[in-house]
Amino acid sequence: MNLGHNDPEEKHISFISPLFILPQYQDQGMGYKAIQAAFELYPEVKEWILETILQEPRNCHLYEKCGFVRFGGEEVVNDKMTLITYRLERNAPSKEG
Repeated sequence: MNLGHNDPEEKHISFISPLFILPQYQDQGMGYKAIQAAFELYPEVKEWILETILQEPRNCHLYEKCGFVRFGGEEVVNDKMTLITYRLERNAPSKEG
């Protein structure tokens, strides 16, 4: 999984791009755990964004299970691939102790 910011100065919006799980490790909750770990590593991030392929229902299921919701339109790449965007808005943790 690759995590990043389009603007190095903007730390409240982050992007997740390709998340790959080897076939022998799929359906074991590793993708879910990886995304949850990203949330823990970057608690200051208020908005997470990612793109995935509409024709990959397992990807869509994972992201929705993690709380992401679809937004924006669809980008048809070809007759077998349509890109969709997901977003998850989170409240940053309180600084009060």
